[in-house]
Amino acid sequence: MSHLSSIKALTMSYLAHNPNWRSHLFRAMGTEMAFWLETADITAAKNAFAEAEALFRHHEQVLSRFQAQSELSRLNRRTGRWTAVSSLFWDILVQALAMSEQTGGRFDPTILNGLEQAGYARSFELLSTSVPIPEAPSYPVMAGNWGDVLLDHASQSVYLPVGLRLDLGGIAKGYTAQQAVTLLGQVGPCLVDAGGDICAGAAPSDTAGWPVAVTSPRTSTKQIDLFTLFLANASLATSGIDHRRWQQNGRSQHHILDPAAGQPVATDLLTATVWAETAVEAEAWATASIIYGAASGTAALIRQGIPAALITQNQDLLITPAMARFVGLVAAPSFPQRKAKNVVVL
Repeated sequence: MSHLSSIKALTMSYLAHNPNWRSHLFRAMGTEMAFWLETADITAAKNAFAEAEALFRHHEQVLSRFQAQSELSRLNRRTGRWTAVSSLFWDILVQALAMSEQTGGRFDPTILNGLEQAGYARSFELLSTSVPIPEAPSYPVMAGNWGDVLLDHASQSVYLPVGLRLDLGGIAKGYTAQQAVTLLGQVGPCLVDAGGDICAGAAPSDTAGWPVAVTSPRTSTKQIDLFTLFLANASLATSGIDHRRWQQNGRSQHHILDPAAGQPVATDLLTATVWAETAVEAEAWATASIIYGAASGTAALIRQGIPAALITQNQDLLITPAMARFVGLVAAPSFPQRKAKNVVVL
């Protein structure tokens, strides 16, 4: 996922020149969240922050697979039957399935059975603890089934085939970040960092956008900024296999599944960072890129004209032509493990 510390360091460095930048930090959806808002009105900022945080908490109650009474969990218990859903749930699911089609099925919200079989049956912060938590019932892995989800637009109802269950975690977070930007944007220029989904509104005063850094993968204790860009009225998402990892039966696992196989993907990429107009698009294509791998992923991104930066297992940095327009690369990145790395503008 993207790294809040890099975003925070850059925004903090600008505060001396931007006394009207306000910030708000909290935790939701299993990750650290940060809001930035430019306004001279401190009261308006506090009210907007409270409303935007409440938005995240409400969406988490509706969309979390880790809350037994969430709308998502209730739907997952009603497979094989038509179920009416809320407008919020409907909108996110429709967008998720659209991104499944656009990415050729590499992004797939129907992977929950595979995630649980790989050991991701409880929230990530609990995977490394010894706290006993009842495991979810075992379901057969059903691979590549996003096209089997049926939608009835007239009744706003969803049909999941028997045993097929949804996980909307990443895309729900991006969707919520986008809505939070719309809300905060009523007060002033804003940025939302939702722990992997960075969504910007209008650029703050006297800058081209909000300063954002993409960091090296979390493969060592030391991380560095690889490159920076200014983000305005757009989103940036980073997915990767460098952070959300755990041990299952002595084997290292991660949370990005190959929908065709129903298990953690074997990929030659560590991370993928994607720029898009919406956080939903950025999130879906970042995940899809990891699953595609370096060669097929860069080909698909270039074909779609998508700005992206991919870091390989060899720690080469691959930049699509569309991303090169946004990126100010002063020199080749210096990773902590080796002295020289390749930067390839495709």
